Amino acid sequence: MILFSKWYGSQEKKLSKIVQDKVAKTTTIAEESFTHIRTVKAFSTEDFETTKYSKGQDEVYEFGVKKCKLGAIFALVIQLFIWGIFVIVIILGAYLVEKKVMQIGDITSFMLMAMQLMLKFGLLAATFGGVMSTIGASQKIIKIMEYVPFVNSEGGNKPEWYPEG
Repeated sequence: MILFSKWYGSQEKKLSKIVQDKVAKTTTIAEESFTHIRTVKAFSTEDFETTKYSKGQDEVYEFGVKKCKLGAIFALVIQLFIWGIFVIVIILGAYLVEKKVMQIGDITSFMLMAMQLMLKFGLLAATFGGVMSTIGASQKIIKIMEYVPFVNSEGGNKPEWYPEG
């Protein structure tokens, strides 16, 4: 289960980054078209710009669907794992009740506690998916924050009137 979760996390990060890049590219297309609307109209390229934007939106949709399918597969595997363990516990409990090792009340209280634990495990798995998606989408922001410009913008000579601080 841990290996599957690690695989899911890496795929979720990768797809989130791709979706983020595609959204940025599509937004840039729209921004450029709206900013230079006079040029677009002057050369009658409205259809070309619309097609370019539509293709970008289709790519965003395509990767969004892939991301949703990946999330659905992860949820399915987690649910199968949880309910598989639940069934095993029921079978083992029935066997122990039949052998008079355990009473039906003991197995019932155990099952209620196990259901609470499984619910928390499911919530933890869903949170893990959200965290991985956020990490994948925020990598570009971290890259921008760590960017070091080629031109030194600190130090150097300052005019006498320039305020300190």
